[in-house]
Amino acid sequence: MLKYLLLLPALALIGAGCAPAASVKAPLADSQPNTLDQAGEEASESAQEKVQENEQGETVVQSGNISATITPQNDEATQPTSEDGVPVTDISLGGATQKVNMEAANFSFVPKSLTAKPGEKMQITFTKNNGFHTFVIDEIGLKYAIKQGEAVTFNAPTKPGTYAFYCDVGSHRANGMEGVLIVK
Repeated sequence: MLKYLLLLPALALIGAGCAPAASVKAPLADSQPNTLDQAGEEASESAQEKVQENEQGETVVQSGNISATITPQNDEATQPTSEDGVPVTDISLGGATQKVNMEAANFSFVPKSLTAKPGEKMQITFTKNNGFHTFVIDEIGLKYAIKQGEAVTFNAPTKPGTYAFYCDVGSHRANGMEGVLIVK
C-alpha cells in the first residue's frame, strides 16, 4: 500500500505532460501529411506506462522516454505492526508531562485519584514504598514493579473515561490497594 501511495505523485507528474494533444486540422496541401495528427498518435502510443519493482524494492515507472524511481522511506520488514498485520505508527503529541508524586503503602495508594487529559503523558514518582507492590493499568497494558524513588512514565488512555489502577500482588487489590485514573 505504501508503494502505491508513494507512486501517486510520480504518476501525476509523469501523466501531466503525456496526454495526447488534441488533433488540430489545419488546411495543408494534399501532398503533405498532417504532422499534428501523426504526433498525436505517437504521443498516445508512448503514453502507455510500465510499473515494475526492482530488486531493491524500488518502484520504477516508465512512460515514453520518462522514467521515475520511487524508493520507500520505511523498511516495511522492520516497521512495527499490530496483531492483524496493520503497520503501527507511534505518534507523540507535544505538551508537558504531568508529574505526580505517589506513595505505595500497605494496601493503599496516596493519592487514590489521578486526573489526565486524553493521551496526556504522565510521570508518577513513587516517593515512598512499604513492601513489594506493583502499579497496574489494564487498559493501556501497564504493569510496573514499584521501587522507592523511581518513576514510571506512560500516556493516559485516549478515550475519556474512568480507569482503575491497582497493585496485583496477592490480595492487595482486594484489601483496597487501588485507585482511579479519570481521563477527561
